[in-house]
Amino acid sequence: MRKQLGGMYKYFIALGVIVFSCGAFAGTFPVSSKTEFVALKNRLMAANFLSLATFGPTSGDIQALAARIEKMGRRRAFSEWINLQFSKPVGFHEPLALQMISDDGFKPVEEGISLVRYAHHAWWHRALTADDQLRQRMAWALSQIFSVNNNSSIFRLQIYDGSGQPQYLGIVNYYDMLLDNAFGNYRDLLGDVSLHPVMGIFLSHVRNTKGNPSIQRFPDENYAREMMQLFSIGIFELSSDGKIKKDAQNRPIEAYDNDTVKTFARVFTGLNYARNATFSSSTRNLHEPMVMFEDQHDAEAKILLQGQVLPAGQTGMQDIQDTLDNVFNHPNVPPFIARMLIQRLVTSNPSRFYIRRVAKAFINNGHGVRGDFKAVIKAILLDREAINTQHYAMSLNPLTLTTAQRKTEYTRLREPVLRYSAFYRAFDAKSNYPTKRFMIPNLNRTIGQAVYSAPSVFGFYSPDFQPPGDIPSYKPSRLIPNGQIYAPEFQIMTPVADFSFLRLISQYTRNEFARFTLPNATDNEVRFDFSDEIALAERPSELLAHLDLLLCHGGLSNGSKDIITKIISSEDTFNAELRAKMAIYSVMSSSDCAIE
Repeated sequence: MRKQLGGMYKYFIALGVIVFSCGAFAGTFPVSSKTEFVALKNRLMAANFLSLATFGPTSGDIQALAARIEKMGRRRAFSEWINLQFSKPVGFHEPLALQMISDDGFKPVEEGISLVRYAHHAWWHRALTADDQLRQRMAWALSQIFSVNNNSSIFRLQIYDGSGQPQYLGIVNYYDMLLDNAFGNYRDLLGDVSLHPVMGIFLSHVRNTKGNPSIQRFPDENYAREMMQLFSIGIFELSSDGKIKKDAQNRPIEAYDNDTVKTFARVFTGLNYARNATFSSSTRNLHEPMVMFEDQHDAEAKILLQGQVLPAGQTGMQDIQDTLDNVFNHPNVPPFIARMLIQRLVTSNPSRFYIRRVAKAFINNGHGVRGDFKAVIKAILLDREAINTQHYAMSLNPLTLTTAQRKTEYTRLREPVLRYSAFYRAFDAKSNYPTKRFMIPNLNRTIGQAVYSAPSVFGFYSPDFQPPGDIPSYKPSRLIPNGQIYAPEFQIMTPVADFSFLRLISQYTRNEFARFTLPNATDNEVRFDFSDEIALAERPSELLAHLDLLLCHGGLSNGSKDIITKIISSEDTFNAELRAKMAIYSVMSSSDCAIE
């Protein structure tokens, strides 16, 4: 057996290289009848949809949604699924983290105990098991727009803050705020983000005092700038379809200037942590919204976006609310937020018409309400560009279902967190921890991405990132808003990061488990169930069709299938278990599955 495992490891490495070099866009599934064709097509459509709306489809979820598609049609079934998700209770993270700490026999604050890791434990457990999968996915998307990280030691201190809660869980409280707003209204979210003390620390507008030019003291501009650039309107004026507006000299028109930044900085003065008696008090409170101290707020008149004037003498909170309303009603917000969310949920390069349709839902949810995330989510996930990413055709002699992928502009690279979570959910991962929870730690160094670990307020990657070099013989469609295509996730996909990710998947597949060594606690071993795959191992075409559905949702090309089949069939010494594991790993490492 040791010799077989060693041989398999050699092929694991080879497959990781070979399969990634295979680039085709069509795959074939054998079917025995038209009835089976329709059933398989329904499963493929269900798997595709669930890959966008969850942290990875499970076999059971695919079957259940496929059954609803058969009964009522694809669009109605997807809409029903979304509505059910809207009604699910919120799976908050901070209460779970506290429960995990208690279950392990610790106090929320305990000297010499590594408690910070529970933020990651709670996040991974929710991502892998929560019933409210759509809300969890939406919060993950929002966390990459309204980005913070825990790089500062302030966010890792194992002390109680002014609220009486552990300070190191303040950043989890921020994430729970995103969860709470995920199905709410963008305006409410923008307000909660602006007043959350974690953002106040991260972008330095907590204890931001009014200016005094006589002593060269000016308000901090950090939050004012990033709130406009990253959270709401972007740098340039946009048409409703996301196209950048140009002046008479064909230059992009700026959405704001430095004077606007200075004015907005004056708006966000006078805020301090809740429960402090005075502005000079500095007891941190990372769990309750910041409060206003009027004596440190700039109460002079201010000119906002599009010439709106804030009159002098208003309260600080009135200034902030009026300013947030001013931003909320800016015409850039609908296409800007539409594009950002489409990128995080569906595709890197939405067409102008896709952006416009989602922006329209942002402007009016059908009942005169602006900024309704439920309407925006439905517009994104039910759009033709989301649900028509694959074409399905039936061929005769032999009877097959053929999938054809749409061209480059309709794809995106799966980010490491989503590839990792999909593996767990696909193979029915089970934790052996006493509580049966997943105690997965910070994996940023291992897979290249983790919650609370984005390097800056710009997130893990820029929405406008383009890998260096030209794309031979390729010209973007005129449907793309600004004539260029982008690949955001490639910014963190380095050869080292990808090799590290695939090495981890190789270990998990060969061993059938993942093991996490936890300081001051019982180690956590997570077991994967490959029994279905082993049962199919002697029938490679059926095995690969099964894995294609589960992991690639119909995207595995015939070229990749041929290579994998040839290699897993080439060693007579391999038993069914080893063949199945090699197939799993090689499908996971294929470019066809890495690209969605």
